[in-house]
Amino acid sequence: MNNIEEKVVADGVCFANWPLPLVKAIRWPTAPEFEPGTALIGRMIRGGVYSPEILTPKVMEAFTAPFATPSGPEELKRASLALDHHQTEDIVPDLPNLKVPVTLLWGQHDPYTTPYWGKKLQEAIPNSILKILPECSHYSMLDNPVLFSQELLKHLNTQ
Repeated sequence: MNNIEEKVVADGVCFANWPLPLVKAIRWPTAPEFEPGTALIGRMIRGGVYSPEILTPKVMEAFTAPFATPSGPEELKRASLALDHHQTEDIVPDLPNLKVPVTLLWGQHDPYTTPYWGKKLQEAIPNSILKILPECSHYSMLDNPVLFSQELLKHLNTQ
C-alpha cells in the first residue's frame, strides 16, 4: 500500500462481506437459479441497481457477453472459486495505516454491500470520507453517473 497516492472505493467489498452469498452459490449450484451463466449475471445486475430502466438491452449485453460463450459458465464458476474472504479480511489490520486521502462512495440502497460496510470501512481508515449516494444501489455509477462522476472529480480535485 506504500505506492498509493489516493484512493476511491465505490460500493466495495471489505471485511467479511465477500464473496456475496449468490457468488458462493455458483460454486455448488443446487437449483437452476444458481447455475453459472448469463441468466445469473443478469439477476445480479438487475438486483444491484436502484433504477431498473437504466438496464437497456445494450447495457445488459455488455455485462453478460463475456459469459455467453460455451466456456462462459465454467469460467464464471472458476472465477467464483478464486474469491475468498481472506482477500479482504487479511488487509484489515493495515487499514489504519493508510495515510492517503480516501473517499468511499456508497449507494444508499445497495443490497449487496450495504452502507453498513462503508461505515465500518470509514471507521477503520483514518480521515476517510464516506459519501452515501441517494437513489443509488450497488452499481451507483450506473444509477446516477453524473452524481458519481461529480463525487469522484471532487475527490480528485481536492488532492
